[in-house]
Amino acid sequence: YFRKREKWFFIDELSLISSTQNKSIASEALTALATRGRPLRIGVIYATQIFSQIDQAIQTQTKFLFTFKNLEREAATIQKTFGLREIDKERIMKLDKFEVMAISQERPFICYNGEEKYETEYGEVKVGKALPTLSYHKPPFA
Repeated sequence: YFRKREKWFFIDELSLISSTQNKSIASEALTALATRGRPLRIGVIYATQIFSQIDQAIQTQTKFLFTFKNLEREAATIQKTFGLREIDKERIMKLDKFEVMAISQERPFICYNGEEKYETEYGEVKVGKALPTLSYHKPPFA
């Protein structure tokens, strides 16, 4: 039953569990999932605020990345990991509030502009707006 189904691990704040500075049994297990899980149909989706502290084995297995504005160190790590141009690294450091850059190493993104559907070029990064969260304890933005 499980061999035919995809299994997903969703991890928030990955750098608190598995980082270059915090090696543990959990870190080793997550690295094994990220590097050897694909043939077993196991996928890992994670969130982190410090991409540069994630184990390099996990960084290199990251096929899709969505990033908000980052400092130079983080932008440089993302640039190196994904083979981005210098202009893309600079753009990461200058993203506005709610802007997000989408990066793919595996395949183009399918985008919609309100009128038509199109695919990005291989290796092309896209910048768009993230929707702010709607919360009951704060009124939504106008």
